Amino acid sequence: TKEIERSGIPCAHITAIDPIAHTFGSNRIIHGDAIPHPLAPPDTDRKAEYEARKTTVMKALHSLLEEIR
Repeated sequence: TKEIERSGIPCAHITAIDPIAHTFGSNRIIHGDAIPHPLAPPDTDRKAEYEARKTTVMKALHSLLEEIR
């Protein structure tokens, strides 16, 4: 994400392993659900999975509006 940001493109990093993202210097880190499925657990019903994914993606999109210092 740092290299993408350096080229002028805002980037959000969705991950379930926040400390590693911080180690690599990611600026906009969105906490994901789990390592194999960061957006939502696939074993839930379709509507709950959709809502969980939508919530995470919306957080990521909103983070793109934040100014990085």
